[in-house]
Amino acid sequence: MPPLLTVNDVAARLACKPRKVRELIVAGRIYAIDISPDGNRPTYRIDEKDLAAFLASSAVPRPPEQRDEPRRPTLKPLRFMKFG
Repeated sequence: MPPLLTVNDVAARLACKPRKVRELIVAGRIYAIDISPDGNRPTYRIDEKDLAAFLASSAVPRPPEQRDEPRRPTLKPLRFMKFG
């Protein structure tokens, strides 16, 4: 069994603060194990595959392919004002 990741390890991989990782755990978006002896202050550990599952579920789809030709701007007719 590979070693479990700490909240700080996951935060470093996600480039966020450990507080955000704890929020994701409490919200149920990342599965974690609480290894605290008394349960007063949770001490979480995250398995690599659970982190990978979170990343896969949070992936943003790629945008469609870009056109070869740049779009031409649409020109609006000018309005002239009459003075006098």
